[in-house]
Amino acid sequence: MARNYVQHHSGFGFHYTDLGVNVFPPRDACVRDTLGWLDIDGDGCLDFICIGTASGNYEDTDHEVVAIHTPTGNAMWRTLRGEASKKLGLVGGVLVVSTNSGNRLRGLDPRNGGEIWNVGLEDAIQEDPYDGDDRAPAISSLGGTWAGFECVDDTYHVIDVRNGMTVRQGSGKLHPAGWNLPGFVAVEDDDDNFELWNLASNQRTYRIDDASQVRTLHSSGFFAMMHRSDGAPGGSYLTKVAMFDASGKNVGTCWVKNAEGDSVDHGASQYGVVGGMMLGGMRTVWSDPYSDDGAYVTTLAQSGVVQAQPLPPPRPGYALKAMTWCAPVLATVWEKSKGTPRLLLAGHDPNTLGVVWGAEDLGGHHQDNLLHATTFGILVPKSNDNYFSPTNPACLVQFDPQSGAKVTEYPVEAADCVGLVDHFLVGSPDYFSGGMPVIYDTWNRTRLL
Repeated sequence: MARNYVQHHSGFGFHYTDLGVNVFPPRDACVRDTLGWLDIDGDGCLDFICIGTASGNYEDTDHEVVAIHTPTGNAMWRTLRGEASKKLGLVGGVLVVSTNSGNRLRGLDPRNGGEIWNVGLEDAIQEDPYDGDDRAPAISSLGGTWAGFECVDDTYHVIDVRNGMTVRQGSGKLHPAGWNLPGFVAVEDDDDNFELWNLASNQRTYRIDDASQVRTLHSSGFFAMMHRSDGAPGGSYLTKVAMFDASGKNVGTCWVKNAEGDSVDHGASQYGVVGGMMLGGMRTVWSDPYSDDGAYVTTLAQSGVVQAQPLPPPRPGYALKAMTWCAPVLATVWEKSKGTPRLLLAGHDPNTLGVVWGAEDLGGHHQDNLLHATTFGILVPKSNDNYFSPTNPACLVQFDPQSGAKVTEYPVEAADCVGLVDHFLVGSPDYFSGGMPVIYDTWNRTRLL
């Protein structure tokens, strides 16, 4: 494998590895859709597994699965040439690969490519699941050893990756409200009903009649489902919040109203995006980017009715798009609603939700992946334009959560098609451009691939 040092026009140098094949780009904004990221040989450096094609033709039949050793750029193993399809997912230590034009799934050992199991599907795997959410992989991790996928016959499936056996299946599609809830799968059936299932017990945890209006509230050890519903105290129609512990046990249900006594806007769940969080003392914040107020805060209760208040943006005219916890702050990204596209990053005191620092004018517009966080850094896209445009390079900007100070920038080809694996920032071109996956070590702020 040829491995050359390249000096970019920005002065940023890095190693470029010629793998001898074109690497399948992930679908849209999901960097895990065709790439599996892991340390294969235990040397402390992140490696990756990809679908390669010599021709570069998305519909060709020369596809194969290739494992790449990042420090050397060498192929560690190759398999399934002419059989691999377009999708793979690394779930529970097993590489799940779509083969035979998407009509079979195979479980491989990611260390050597050896086959563990091989199962047929009644119909081909759906390439754009979760109602076409650009952030969602075709084969998604549901926590533990469970993987979820859809088929083109409008069915959803959950398998145990240890043996390929079906755990749950049915008519309908996967729902993004189940993202980041390990051990649960959320589904939308053919009648638009929403159901949340506990995979360990195979018991239904929650059900509502309208799957389009569900907001997941995330927390440490708890989660909640937020949606509009009748049945509030006094018979009114308000916003309902059903709270659960990590096992799915209901620990309280309350109702939220605005200052006028009506149901409050809450937005809808998106795959890979935290749009609502429960903080200490049941202090809760969530966003609806399409609402006039845009963001709200309240203190939940185990029962009864509570009132929500608008959370003002750091600057007028910005809507809250995403949030995450990165000690010692709640980090939020806001997008300018009108005029010149801009993003604004803010750090909030978790007790008062007051802004303690802010970083603005990051560029970007209508990004899918707005916010990434490690235990020591917050990363936000600066632009979604191609990095090799000298006037507007695409990159991820790393900020210090203590002060909000800019630490460094990581050039990438597509600011949407990035993700974090432990402390490694990974990215991929989102189309066949001749580009290659990139890997940055955010501890040492160096590019590895």
